[in-house]
Formats: sequence, C-alpha cells, structure tokens
Amino acid sequence: MPTPAHLGARAQHWVDRASVWQIIVVAALCGLGVWILSSGLDLLWVIYPGASVVAMSSADAILSIAFAVLLLKLMFAQRARHRKVVQQLAIIAEMNHQIRNALENIQLTTYFTHDQHLISEIHVSVQRIDWALREVLPKAAEDRDDDEVS
Repeated sequence: MPTPAHLGARAQHWVDRASVWQIIVVAALCGLGVWILSSGLDLLWVIYPGASVVAMSSADAILSIAFAVLLLKLMFAQRARHRKVVQQLAIIAEMNHQIRNALENIQLTTYFTHDQHLISEIHVSVQRIDWALREVLPKAAEDRDDDEVS
C-alpha cells in the first residue's frame, strides 16, 4: 500500500514539489513568454496604417497577465489535488494498520475456543478482510488517483 513515504520525488509532479515562489516565477515567466511572442507578432503587423504600437502592447500585456493568472490557478489546483491524495493515502494506510492489528487480536481468540466451526468462520473472515486490505483497497486508491489526475 503506497503511503506518503512511498511516494518518491519521481512519482510526484514538479508542481507538487515546488515552493509557492517557484510556481509564481514559472507562471510569470510563461506570461512573459506569451507577451514577448505576441509583441513580436505585433511588430510584424505594425506596417498596417493606423495600428498603434502602444495599444497593441497594452493589449498584449493584458493577455499575458490573464495567461499567467490562469496558469497560476492551474498549478495551485494541481498542487492541492496532490496534497489531498497524499492525505487520503495516509488515512488508508493508518486504517489498514489499525484493522490488521484488530484482526490479529481476533485471530488470537481462536486459540481459547475449541469450537471448530467458530474457528473456521473466524479464519475465513480474517482471510477475506486481509484480502480486501491487500488487494481491493490499494486498487481502489489507485483508480481514484487515476480519476483525479485525468
């Protein structure tokens, strides 16, 4: 079962590892790149009569700021999604641990009874719960992670 400790740097998206300032810098640089690109295109269009370079640059600046803000929101949303998944995995791991400890106590009680039918039923139930913890729960968490990523 993957826990936050099992999620290595390789499994994380760079946005999840980045500081707030790094995210802001990347968003600002992308916005600057859009502004430079659109300003370069505007310089090609300056040959048209009546086109004001100041008006085109102002429009480009507004477009770039809007792009940077949207990119910033996307990166923060990705970061929040990842943190939520890590918290859910930690809860699942803790539940797994607690249930397994309780099952161990239940299994130990079978040594105090001589009722073979009861021993058999407890053993089958413990195996089913153990199977669910080992097979079903991790797959459900992985499927949920895949759904959240897409």
